[in-house]
Amino acid sequence: MSRLFFIPQAVRINSAGLPYANAYASFTLTGSTTDTDTYEENSLTTPHANPVVADAGGQFPAIYLDPDITYRVRIYDEDDVLLDDVDPVHAPFAASAITVADSGGYFAGSDIETVLQDIGANYAVLADDEAISGDWTVSGSMDFLDNELVRPMIKDYGLKTQVVTSASNAITIDVQLGNSVTHLLTENTTITPSNPTPDDDLCQMIIQITQDGAGGAYTVAWDTSVVWGGGSAPTMSTGNDAVDVFLLKTWDGGTTWFGDYVQNYS
Repeated sequence: MSRLFFIPQAVRINSAGLPYANAYASFTLTGSTTDTDTYEENSLTTPHANPVVADAGGQFPAIYLDPDITYRVRIYDEDDVLLDDVDPVHAPFAASAITVADSGGYFAGSDIETVLQDIGANYAVLADDEAISGDWTVSGSMDFLDNELVRPMIKDYGLKTQVVTSASNAITIDVQLGNSVTHLLTENTTITPSNPTPDDDLCQMIIQITQDGAGGAYTVAWDTSVVWGGGSAPTMSTGNDAVDVFLLKTWDGGTTWFGDYVQNYS
């Protein structure tokens, strides 16, 4: 890839504020006075005369550099007085020639070009309404931030299960940590659900509660936001290792949770 060369000033101005008419730029190899070509166009087809001469207004034509050459550039006025001597002047490096330090091992390859290709292939964000063909394998999680996933056909899915414990006879269950919940009763406790999906959308959680095998026959109370068919909360099964399962549903952002249950899976 060639590079368009910009001289230190596009039009050189003298101390009287006038351009250096017919100034010229000499291009040589870096560190030497050996002439080397610059070009009139990006394709590097037509070499400029060397030196390259500015017009009567001090304006130089477009000057393209060969990316394989490191240049020295000297600019003179028409009386051969040196105005600038710039060395080195580089064309850009190829991306494949620039190495990157990837201490975490996140990307394929060790140069910028390969890393960018890896990002484009595996990490680029799709444009709006872009179709996806084929299968995606996702490691880690995808957070939809309560946005819709429209018309999915789900195969072999599971619900993230969180294991909760009580402290000071209380449990707050954060739905965002998993809609499936298990708890081993080791003390009497009160359960409060929290962080459901927004108002007007269904949010539900399923809670499996197991009595401690030590025979404690512990009790569970529910936050006042939880209501039950018939108006009364169930009494926990009391047998050692007895399992009760509760399903809580809300359509109003957790103001009211409707509870159903099946008991005594001992």
